[in-house]
Amino acid sequence: MKRVLPAVESVRPDSDGMAELVALLQQQFAAVAGALVPLCDQVAQLYRHGSGRWQPCRAPYHDLGHAVAVSLLALRLLAGWQQLRCQAASAMAVRGLLAAALLHDSGYLLRHSETGRGGQHTFDHVVRGQRLAAHLLAEQGWEREAITLVRQLIGATEFAGARPEVQLAEPFRVLPDLLTSADLLAQVTAPDYPERLTDLYAEFSEAYLAHGRVTLRQQGYFLFDDLTALQRGSAAFVRQRVLPQLAALGLAEPCLRAFYGRADHPYACQLQTNLQRLDALAGR
Repeated sequence: MKRVLPAVESVRPDSDGMAELVALLQQQFAAVAGALVPLCDQVAQLYRHGSGRWQPCRAPYHDLGHAVAVSLLALRLLAGWQQLRCQAASAMAVRGLLAAALLHDSGYLLRHSETGRGGQHTFDHVVRGQRLAAHLLAEQGWEREAITLVRQLIGATEFAGARPEVQLAEPFRVLPDLLTSADLLAQVTAPDYPERLTDLYAEFSEAYLAHGRVTLRQQGYFLFDDLTALQRGSAAFVRQRVLPQLAALGLAEPCLRAFYGRADHPYACQLQTNLQRLDALAGR
C-alpha cells in the first residue's frame, strides 16, 4: 500500500476546522471523499445554523469544534491503521467512522421546543445522538446497513455509564475502538483543554440542575462539587482513567506513530503540555 504523508499537523485547528477535515479526507481517503463532503457540509450547517427540527448548537463544550477534532483524529488513526495493516479500509468503514465521529455528540443539540443549552443531556446524549444520526443519514439516502453501523459506533463512545461491548465483524471490527480512542484523546489534547474546563462544568451544572444531584448520585454517577473540583481533579482523571483506557484499547500510539512517522507526534507533545498545565491547576 502506498504511504500518503500527512500534510496537516495541528491537533485542533483554528475556527471549527471543517475545511481541514475535508482536506484530510481528500488526501488520505480520496476514493470516498467526494461522497462524504456533503455530509461534512450538512453537519456544519446543522451545528452552526440548526435545521427544521433542531436549534443551532448551544452546548459550550460539545460544539462543532469538538466534533471536528474527534473526526480529524479518527481519520488520522484510521490512516495509521491502514499503514500498519498494509491494506486500505473499506469505503463503508471510512463512511461509517466519519459519520459517527461527526455526530457522536449530536445528542447535545436541542429541538426547537426545548430550552437550555444542551448540558441537561449529559447523561443521555449518546442515545439521542444515535437517533439524530439515523434520521439525518436516512434523509441523505444512506443504506440501512451503514446507518446501523453508525449507530453502533456512536454507542461505543458512552463514557458516563457502562461502555457497551460493540463487537463487529471484519472489516469493521476495529472501528469502535478507533472512535473511542479518538474521542478520549481529542478532548485531553485540545490546546485549550484546561481553559475549556469552565465550559465543561457549565454543561455538568445544567445536568445537575435538570436531574438533581441526589438522584444522579443514587444512580451511581460521580459529580463534581464545583468548577474548582473539576479543575483540580482533571490531571488525575487523565492519568487514572483516560490514559489507562487508551492503553487498553492499544490503538492511539501505534496508529499515530504510523501516521506521522515519528514518536514525538503533535498529540503526544500536546498531551504532555496539557498535563503540565493541569498539574498547575491541581497545585502540584
